[in-house]
Order: sequence, then structure tokens, then C-alpha cells
Amino acid sequence: MMGIEFGSPRSLTLKAAWTLMHTLDKSLFPQAAIIPLLDKHGVPLVGPSTGAMGLHQPVRKHVFNVRATYQREAEKAMTHLASMGITRIGVVYADDSFGADGLAGAQKGLVAAKLTPVLQEKFD
Repeated sequence: MMGIEFGSPRSLTLKAAWTLMHTLDKSLFPQAAIIPLLDKHGVPLVGPSTGAMGLHQPVRKHVFNVRATYQREAEKAMTHLASMGITRIGVVYADDSFGADGLAGAQKGLVAAKLTPVLQEKFD
């Protein structure tokens, strides 16, 4: 364990980071739990490794995304497949918020490519 001396800006940042790491309820979807803590402690989250919409929209004061949303990735995958001449595309998605994000993007990409999925099925 690292000792933290309170009082300097650096130590306040370390304290806030420690608080975030030890307060976060791991059973919750991360963005649901971390946004209020970021705002409360004024700690930026730079480059989260998620494309979940909850960290992209609405724009968050302390979140700096560097990757596309899952929706945008799925949308681009559909339009890319269509650009290669692939027209028979099936969409299988997880029955959770991640799957819903991917499905929304896939549907948008399929509409843009003027295609209908040959299969659209969710799974647990």
C-alpha cells in the first residue's frame, strides 16, 4: 500500500484516484458507477477502453474518449461488408446493453447499405 500525504495537488489527485478505484461497485456496468465519482472528485478519465454509449453520450465533462462507440464500429462493419459485395449478413447480438449498442449500429449500417439482415437473433 502506498502512503499519501494530503495537501498538495498531486496528493489530492492520488487520493481521488484511490477513492475511485476502491469505491467503484464492480457489479455495476462501469459507466453507471464511475461518472458521478469523476464529477465529484474532478478526476478525468482519459481513453477508456470501452465503446459504450454511456461514456460517449451525452458528452461528459471528465471523460475523454479516444475510441469509437460500439454502435459506430458495428455500423462501419456493415457498410464495409456491403462495399465488398457481401449482401447476406446475419446479426447475432448479446442480450445486454453491449449487444443493444452493437445491434443499433448494425441496423444503421444495414439501412445505409440498403440491406436487410438474413438473420437477427439475440443470445444470453
